[in-house]
Amino acid sequence: MNKFRLLSGVFAGAFLFGTPALAQDTAAPAAPASAEESGFADIIVTAQRRDERLQDVPLAVTAVERATLNNAGVLQTTDLKLVATSLDVPVNNGYVTPYLRGVGSRAIGPGIESPIALYVDGVYVGNGTSVLSFSSIERVEVLKGPQGTLFGRNSTGGLIQVVTRDPKTDLGGNASVSYGNYDTWQTTAYLTGGLAEGVSADIAGYGTWQGKGYGTNLFNGQEVGKLHHDYGFRSKWLIEPADNVQIRVTGDYSDTSSNRNVQRIPLGQTPPPAFGAAYGGSPWDTQVDMQPYFKNKQGGVAVRADVTLGDITLVSTTAYRKAKFQMRTDFDVTASTRSRSLEQTQKDHQFSQELQLLSGNDSALNWTLGLFYWNAKGEFDPFTITTLNLPGPSRLSGNADQTSESIAPYAQATYEFLPNTNLTLGLRYTYEKREVGGLVTAITPGGPRSSGPPLHSVDASKATWRIALDHKFSDDLMVYASQNRGFKSGGFSVTEFNAAPYLPEVLDASEVGFKAMLLDRKLRFNGAAFYYNYKNVQVYSTAGTGLVITNGGKGEIKGFELEMGARITPQFTLNAGYTYLDSEWKRFPNAPINLPNPAGGKTQTSGSAAGNDMPMAPHHVVSVSGSYALPIGDNSLTLNANYYYNSGYFGEPDNVARQKGYSLVNASLRYALPDDRLYISVWGRNLTDEAVNTLPLHTSQNSPGFTVERANYAPPRTYGVTVGTKF
Repeated sequence: MNKFRLLSGVFAGAFLFGTPALAQDTAAPAAPASAEESGFADIIVTAQRRDERLQDVPLAVTAVERATLNNAGVLQTTDLKLVATSLDVPVNNGYVTPYLRGVGSRAIGPGIESPIALYVDGVYVGNGTSVLSFSSIERVEVLKGPQGTLFGRNSTGGLIQVVTRDPKTDLGGNASVSYGNYDTWQTTAYLTGGLAEGVSADIAGYGTWQGKGYGTNLFNGQEVGKLHHDYGFRSKWLIEPADNVQIRVTGDYSDTSSNRNVQRIPLGQTPPPAFGAAYGGSPWDTQVDMQPYFKNKQGGVAVRADVTLGDITLVSTTAYRKAKFQMRTDFDVTASTRSRSLEQTQKDHQFSQELQLLSGNDSALNWTLGLFYWNAKGEFDPFTITTLNLPGPSRLSGNADQTSESIAPYAQATYEFLPNTNLTLGLRYTYEKREVGGLVTAITPGGPRSSGPPLHSVDASKATWRIALDHKFSDDLMVYASQNRGFKSGGFSVTEFNAAPYLPEVLDASEVGFKAMLLDRKLRFNGAAFYYNYKNVQVYSTAGTGLVITNGGKGEIKGFELEMGARITPQFTLNAGYTYLDSEWKRFPNAPINLPNPAGGKTQTSGSAAGNDMPMAPHHVVSVSGSYALPIGDNSLTLNANYYYNSGYFGEPDNVARQKGYSLVNASLRYALPDDRLYISVWGRNLTDEAVNTLPLHTSQNSPGFTVERANYAPPRTYGVTVGTKF
């Protein structure tokens, strides 16, 4: 651990990332100069691919800036639910699987994309293994509902857009060092400045090392729930060769090694008799004969050029990313030698090119024309699924890959056809081709048997659209109504060549909403109500020896959400959110159904899930966060607190595995010198030590069709101290 501490200190001075994955680097709100300035400032968002006030966008968007993210304890993508109540970002064996308003997918593997798209500075990140520690962050925008036109890449349910800071010409930066329980160290830093006339750059870096795991593998006594290391850097260069030209060149790299993908049988449950007795311990302990781990290395480069020609702007965004992800897990989550285990190495490559023409914002007609090209390949190289002492194949191993190529022209325009009344029309046409390849060998009682994909490729095309009408009663009050369609292409379950390809899914959304600034801008109050008609829902399950995606028929989701920000006093700010969801499978005739066995475990059969709740769709979610800054001479003492409540959700269509309702509490106390020249923060997360199962799922144990419920619990109570500086 001494080596890690030394590296941690060196790293703070060499590399920089803005927001830590451990530390509560909370920024105290600056006291306004006058009463007129004590209201909320405008938040500028790019939800419609151009800079606009959040309150002017006829779309449900949660936009949170850096200081608010830090105050609420949002340190990486998995924490975003604390400020966006309709969003949850669980992790399945190291893969990020976000859900937004009950729309999402647990499907993981090569070429498999989430229906909740992730963008970083306008670049689509299709690799599902990206758990972002927010670095050099400016703000996060969560766009809710299908994004069928301007952000059309398989975003059936919405998207998360991370916007990073542009470098400055003036020299500046910040750095911090944190220490927390479980012997966890972290450093962060950020440095920016001008390099030459018209050229500025920044560099950001972070490093985290956890010396002690959250739990123990009771089978071998080794630690689990441990982040061995997580470090990375990001750099952005801003080049302005002329007044009408801006070029941004960005590069990033990260390296993570962990066994936080630990899984166990939920407390109080019993496995099938052949797998031994139930085991106890804490929720963060396990008892498996295969030690879990995952490793992830990834990086990329992107070049964005903005050229303004009169009232028209041409934008070109070119990006390339690659990743290597290794994972091992014991799917029966017991110490039995009848193990069903998975070991895999996944490699991903993606290239994207997007061209846009945008009109100016000052005319009665604002329009955007675009063309998006996407080419990606994901592969298991290799993978091994092992099932011992059971009828059927005892081992499945080999290589499998899936490639995607897509092109999509799109257009959207907004026209003020009456005073303060706008009509928005958008259209996108997507064509996509997917191919699957590889060679898999199955070890069976009759000997080895090799096979390849019986169906080599599928293609699909679809038109999606957006229609919206909005009216501004004043600069501080707008109402809108919209109809949107989202589309997500089909594909293959790469480890099950005999499985039929899954079909595209389509989501039609109707939404009405309002955005209001009240009480001299001291109260921001936004709300929306929505109805989703969800067809050919892509559903993930375990079957046979592989992981299979099928189409689950039709679902319906309706609900509403409210978001509020209040500047109670110049020193006291309060934010709150509420989401209500009512989801239902309207048709799902052949859903996997897990029936409890009296002796333990479950028996998997098939049946109708109609009338059941859809997965990851809690009925009620509430979030409240507050920040109070107390001046102490020229210095400040700031208290930040966040409360989050989730009424609970089912993990699968059969509504058997469930996470019950739970609450989370985060808090920090921060003392800072003027302008944050030096600060110290004492912080705690999950202070009530709540055990939250992010993975209420079953895993099939092959013939004779029994299953085991598995759980992965989010981190327990953590606390620590951060010391930092800003210059």
